[in-house]
Amino acid sequence: MSTKLSKAAQAKDLYNSTLFRGRRSWVERTCDTWFILSAKYGLVLPTQVIEPYDVSLTDAPTEFKHDWANHVLGQLEAILGDLKLYEFEIHAGSAYREFGLVRQLISKGAQVSVPAEGLKIGPQLEMYVGNSSHTKARFGSIGAHPAAGAKRSSYQEIGWKLLQVDGDSATISMSELEELIGRFLPNSARNYREWWANTERSPQARGWLSAGWRVENVDRERELVHFTRNPEGYIPRVGRRPKFEGDGTSVKHSSGHAKEEKAGIFLDNLHETGEWSYVWPKVTERFSKTFVGELHIGEAVYDFRHAIGERYVFGNLRTHTVTFLNGRPVVEGAGCDDFRISKSLVSFIRGDGGYLLDSRDDMPATYRDFDVVFQKDEISSPDAKDALAVKIREDDVAHWALHGALRRLLVPGEQANRVVIKGSSRAHAPDPDEVLMRKSRRSSLSGRAQKATAELIIQFGSEVTKADPAASSLLASSKEADLLIRRDPFAFLVGIICDGSSSVSSGWDIPYLLKSRLGHLDPYRIRADYLALRKAMIEPTPLMAQVNDATEWIAEAADRVVRVYGGDAARIWRTRPNPTQLALRLQRFSGIGKTKSHIATELLSRFLKVEFSDGTESEGGFDNQVRRVFARVGLSPTDKRDDVISAAKRLYPQRPLALDQSAWEIGRRWCTPSDPNCKDCILKATCLRVAAGAASS
Repeated sequence: MSTKLSKAAQAKDLYNSTLFRGRRSWVERTCDTWFILSAKYGLVLPTQVIEPYDVSLTDAPTEFKHDWANHVLGQLEAILGDLKLYEFEIHAGSAYREFGLVRQLISKGAQVSVPAEGLKIGPQLEMYVGNSSHTKARFGSIGAHPAAGAKRSSYQEIGWKLLQVDGDSATISMSELEELIGRFLPNSARNYREWWANTERSPQARGWLSAGWRVENVDRERELVHFTRNPEGYIPRVGRRPKFEGDGTSVKHSSGHAKEEKAGIFLDNLHETGEWSYVWPKVTERFSKTFVGELHIGEAVYDFRHAIGERYVFGNLRTHTVTFLNGRPVVEGAGCDDFRISKSLVSFIRGDGGYLLDSRDDMPATYRDFDVVFQKDEISSPDAKDALAVKIREDDVAHWALHGALRRLLVPGEQANRVVIKGSSRAHAPDPDEVLMRKSRRSSLSGRAQKATAELIIQFGSEVTKADPAASSLLASSKEADLLIRRDPFAFLVGIICDGSSSVSSGWDIPYLLKSRLGHLDPYRIRADYLALRKAMIEPTPLMAQVNDATEWIAEAADRVVRVYGGDAARIWRTRPNPTQLALRLQRFSGIGKTKSHIATELLSRFLKVEFSDGTESEGGFDNQVRRVFARVGLSPTDKRDDVISAAKRLYPQRPLALDQSAWEIGRRWCTPSDPNCKDCILKATCLRVAAGAASS
């Protein structure tokens, strides 16, 4: 008795047995997305159109079942990415589960359950759909949903979003896509239709192709992307699909070794180790975590090491990685601005002569499987270069290995460097902060001293920022101007753009003064008449010092509000985004950087009573500079972000971000990364670092 239709159909409709319909109903109710396990095709999307077939795993040799399980695992990784971020339910017979699939999913860190395990067909039918007849299964289903607290990465989020769409088309704004991937789209996404091409070579396209969707049209003016479902579905290219004589071919059995393969290059004996040190010509760098193994490139075998640590680069303490081959540093990575979300770093792509590449036309074909970006788009710093780089997660060892191998092969003639590995011997020279902390034998202040230090920080913030809206019940200097900001969302947007950019009047007064001169603050009219805006900004006297920049920023803001938000600036925050999403939206406006976006997020919560999706206060601040101050003075036992936020909430629960803003200013003035000015710092009376320095003198 056949359990399939006699003609090609979407996979979810091709299988028509009662057992399958029951399993489908179950996973559609309990899982975020689901796939079909096919004896012939491996993993199949429900909407994928396939031909009928007569192949069953029950009749297959053991070798084929193992190869089939390996193939399905590869397909799952191609679609979902890091499998440890998911919980899987498998509704399939033992032939689909017990030849490596469950074991390999668990070894990847995934959580796996089999609701019908141990049940015979009768009880299964009762569990799924009630009593019915039964036929031999040539299919199964597997459902997946994110593990608790899991965060998927980058463009895979787009595919996950589309997997949850019921219809055959979807329109998503570029701002929403940025919130999905947790970072800004590159400029080329807004400027070139080619960026949205449906080609497997681009990492962004694999995000939606893997979910069975394709980009149909891009409205760059309104920043909208139109997706349509691909009726042919998508089968990830993870190697040749295993076949056996029941399918007309013979078996080829894999070795089964746990290796990470990339383009014919693979790692063997890979394992994680602890701290490690490397001696550069002038400094010893310590890494908190390393991955060690053997990198096989053709017949050659290299000693491989990928080290992860932190270093002050591009004006901040950033995650820093170095990949070594045979003890030589081959490639380095610097943490992106969105590292907290993406956990990714950027590393230059170099040409045959070792030079940097400034055009995608020059990119070697061997980098087609990487997420290729421009460094300046990922790192906000005057030192960032407008050159091609790969963006790789810190723990994506396979891609770091491939990147290192490509660099090694593309840059010949380098002289070997001298390497000293010290492991945990601590023979290297510690930094001054470490020496002081060790001699003081304390990692934090007493509770009373912490309270006193927090009060000093709050007092300092009040004194320095008397005109700052965060320290007053008024944002602007007059009630009329303040009322306008609270009632007109576009006025608030203009205020945050101008805040900190004015020496003539408070930036928060600019919206009121501009409206008085212009007669309105309508983004449609501002967008249509730039000359009127410019005249109002400079006559009879300039409203602010940087009037030319501010005029451009306001004009661009009006244009963006009209194009993206339909002329209503309140739509930027009306959808109740979380603080990180809101900060990303605000940073798309010229004149609003990371610091301003976090301040605006807090002000929207405090003054305009904007609620966030997670119901919490903004925690967008507490950057590296603030964390350095907290750890040095002894307010927090470490400089980890969670520890610092916890300390701020404990010491000043009514508004923790007040400590963030004041500590940031202290870090800028005195508590600098190198050569801090402890003598003049306002916290010298209670600072743990100063006390430790006195004890050592």
